[in-house]
Amino acid sequence: MKKLIITLTVAALAGSAAAPAFAQFPKLPARMPGMGSLPGLGGAGVSSAAAVDPDAFLAETIETTKYMMLAAHILAAAADASGQRATDANLIKAIQSSQDVKELNALKANFEQDVAAINANQESTAQLEARYAKMTAEQRARIASAAYNFSLGMYRNVKLSKQAPEVLASMKSDPRLLVKAGRLKTAAELVAMQVKGTASMAGSMRKIMAAGKVAAPAEAESTKAKEISFT
Repeated sequence: MKKLIITLTVAALAGSAAAPAFAQFPKLPARMPGMGSLPGLGGAGVSSAAAVDPDAFLAETIETTKYMMLAAHILAAAADASGQRATDANLIKAIQSSQDVKELNALKANFEQDVAAINANQESTAQLEARYAKMTAEQRARIASAAYNFSLGMYRNVKLSKQAPEVLASMKSDPRLLVKAGRLKTAAELVAMQVKGTASMAGSMRKIMAAGKVAAPAEAESTKAKEISFT
């Protein structure tokens, strides 16, 4: 059977190395200029300094959103005790091939559904361990890698959520960025969606990572996401 290899490389992943990936999110900016309030972002005000490179912000948002969406889709299938839910090859390919925030934005409903499916899982760690024990080694490895990558995304989105208001505010002082306004706004909305979706997942991720014996990333800023293969 043809093997689809998804290489999820991530440079500079942000977050505290000492805190677990499913720790409580810090206070985040509540409002973004020209956008009003975004669900999932709340807290301190917006800095007027333009210290964040908008292009780097866009690139990191695309990278992070892609591996977060892939990980959530894998974990959603694994969370289904009935065994009826399976990964969708077409969705996986659509996520993997996305090159722009607008393409990923078109897939956000799938991410939200996958997060809801993960959170709907009420099994205990012991029940998950028993079910995972019946899976193939490849299936267990895939779940473990997805859980690890998802936790990296939780770290990285804390960083991106702090950068988003600053990047959007910088458009006021640099008219050249107006041509990217639509993409920057979409990127900020994707980050907000991920923060909102994952902030409620502390319990779910603890159980999944404990059952899969997955350690939280120790060095989130330098660690790369794991490769995931499908056969």
